[in-house]
Amino acid sequence: MSKIFNYTALTGSAFIAGFLAGAMLDKKTKDEIKNRLTSNSGRAEQWFKDHKQVTLDRIERKITEVKKILEENISDPVPDLYNATESLSMSDEDLKDV
Repeated sequence: MSKIFNYTALTGSAFIAGFLAGAMLDKKTKDEIKNRLTSNSGRAEQWFKDHKQVTLDRIERKITEVKKILEENISDPVPDLYNATESLSMSDEDLKDV
């Protein structure tokens, strides 16, 4: 089974390579491929220009949001333990259970 698969893959690859080599050597096909690539690269460049500023603005907004969250949460890295435990009450009963 493995030999059949290897031969099939080799044959298919050789066929495709031959087809592509023939297409690239043909002057008409070569010019057509060149024109398509030029056209597509122009469209890709235009798409990039159109979306670049929007993407940069979105990244800047996200960075600002993260910065704000960090400033809010890290403004006081050492908590005030007195205020945090002020509402807790402990009686002698609670100490007996320990």
